[in-house]
Amino acid sequence: GYNIGIRLVEDFLARSGVARCVDFRETADVVSKLGFKQFLGIQPAITNWSNDGKTFSLIFDVNPLC
Repeated sequence: GYNIGIRLVEDFLARSGVARCVDFRETADVVSKLGFKQFLGIQPAITNWSNDGKTFSLIFDVNPLC
């Protein structure tokens, strides 16, 4: 839910020390390469960007919860 999402974001920002992202594409890249790696040990692929650049898909090669 919302509260766990807030806690995960705060923990990620505190541990990683990343700078503010300049756009949504950079945010997607940071979440994929650093966030998922930090918490789940994986790096999903970023695909299916919408024409307006507001949505995308994260594709997992393996299920990190299995």
